[in-house]
Amino acid sequence: MRRWVALSCLAVSAVIHGLIALMLVFCVDVHLPSPLSDRFLCTMELYSAAPVAKKASHQLEQQASPPLQEHVIAKEERSVAPIPKAPAPIKQSVKAKSRPAPSPSVARAKAVVHAQSPPASVSPARRISPRISGKKPESKDLPGVYKDTSGVIHVGGMCGMAGFADTFSLDMCGADVFTDEEYWGHYDMGKGRVVSILSGAKGSGDFLFYDSKTRLYRKLKRRSRMIFLYGPSSSKFEPVQGVLTILPKKDRYHNELIRNPAQLMWMVEGHPMRYGTRLFTKSTSSTLDVHGVSLFIESLVCPKRSPKATILFVDSLHAGRSAFGKALASLLAIRGIQLVRYDPRCCGKSSYCSGQITLKQLQRDFQAVYASLPSSSPCGVWLHGSASSLFSPSFSTDFLICSGCSALPAHPVDCPAKLFCAPAGIPPALTLSQCAYDWLEKVF
Repeated sequence: MRRWVALSCLAVSAVIHGLIALMLVFCVDVHLPSPLSDRFLCTMELYSAAPVAKKASHQLEQQASPPLQEHVIAKEERSVAPIPKAPAPIKQSVKAKSRPAPSPSVARAKAVVHAQSPPASVSPARRISPRISGKKPESKDLPGVYKDTSGVIHVGGMCGMAGFADTFSLDMCGADVFTDEEYWGHYDMGKGRVVSILSGAKGSGDFLFYDSKTRLYRKLKRRSRMIFLYGPSSSKFEPVQGVLTILPKKDRYHNELIRNPAQLMWMVEGHPMRYGTRLFTKSTSSTLDVHGVSLFIESLVCPKRSPKATILFVDSLHAGRSAFGKALASLLAIRGIQLVRYDPRCCGKSSYCSGQITLKQLQRDFQAVYASLPSSSPCGVWLHGSASSLFSPSFSTDFLICSGCSALPAHPVDCPAKLFCAPAGIPPALTLSQCAYDWLEKVF
């Protein structure tokens, strides 16, 4: 039984080898132009004639014949230029060498390989691939990829949430549920350009888009979890004129090893994609004692923007810091303007006092807060609405801005002053902050 099994295996092996030999002879005789048959012939020649090539390698090098690897590479590049026949000395030297005659199939395969000698028009640098020559590709720095002092490589930038994979799993990031507040903010697009994503009317769930460079203002339509679009106007979303992809970021991901905050990608038809990262503001607070009353003072700055000017903002006589003042402070902070706000006495976080509050007391508090501000940069006053009555002609300041009132109060002649009015339909903080920034750029 074992003999029959052995004989069967030998018979199958002989049949397979015979088929391979027939395929080899057929491919050589008909000269198939297929790249697959060429590679098959070269592989078979290298496999079957390896001992013969090893013995003749020394003589081939003396006659300055190209290496076998170059023949194979030039064979695949034969479409570049006409391929001449092999030089005669190579065939003569191989025949003159005394060695056992190879089989007919090997001789035919070797003749095909030698017929593909590299043309003279092909330079050595083109014939030899970088892998064979041993050259290493040049290393280039990738945006958003860096290595810290401990040798750990961190990935961010255009990879979006993949940048968080250094310390958290992607499954964990993708499973997060983000609130609307985590999309809102200001995104630095480079070269002083800022894109703002703001909330619409309270409870409406709308997203508003504003570009500081083109003054483009649109209402966004949400198409998916992180993709928004806008159209030719705030009431029309067709045809689509721009698409925004916002990648928010949870507070628990804030780590010194993860340097990329929330990100935004803005795509406009006919223009390259623009990319920005979210700007964060930092709030500092202090208290000031004025005649026995403790006034709560808060200022907002952007760590990535050095303050160019400081403004003391008051938006009401008898109310504390409002949401309008907070939005205005953040919009000015990302443009390099520090906005300082405070709670009047008996309001907000300031201390309470007995008795009736007079306008003279409020003016005294206002002047004391202004005197406590740093004087290194231009320092001015912004009065909104009824707060314009706090200003007196004897009060000295670098500049004066008023809004929400009908006219400027009496002010010194040498004090630059400007009255701004917010147009309807657009959040007043957007237009007023932009107007104030443009005006301060001209004055100072």
